[in-house]
Amino acid sequence: AEEKTYKNIPVTIKDGSNELAFDFSFKGGPKAVLGTLSDDRQSITFPDGNTWTKNANKYDGIYKDPKYPNGYRIVRKFKSQKFITEVNDTGNPKDSRFVMGQHASLFSIPTAGFTFYDYTGKETCSAKLCRTCEVVCKDEVVGQFSLQESNTVFPYGTITFPDKTVWTRI
Repeated sequence: AEEKTYKNIPVTIKDGSNELAFDFSFKGGPKAVLGTLSDDRQSITFPDGNTWTKNANKYDGIYKDPKYPNGYRIVRKFKSQKFITEVNDTGNPKDSRFVMGQHASLFSIPTAGFTFYDYTGKETCSAKLCRTCEVVCKDEVVGQFSLQESNTVFPYGTITFPDKTVWTRI
């Protein structure tokens, strides 16, 4: 079965505890499914044994772009090595746009290349590689996702771009 991502799931939190109640009635499920937030706040476990792990794909999450202090970037796994990014420069959800991308192997150390397609809205054209080849025009930006905590070049869990912009996961 294909995984689905839902937004705006109603959740209530019991004051002073790690207990959360989820309302899944919007998809035909029960209204008060209890989950327990782990002490390290990295997972939620349900009574049926199902566990949701924060950042299970290592890169899923919300990032800040210093160029847009009111905005945010949300990077989520899509399929296989593909991902989708919600790009928002203002903080107003109505201003969001969505960008597809693809990443290199997450087993590469110390970084994995993340290619964002149609990110800038500008086409860049490469030179012809042969006389009969067409010029290739594309809009893509490649950032480096740091996978190693001891990396001295790129801080762990950040995405660094060629213009030296660093997205920091929050």
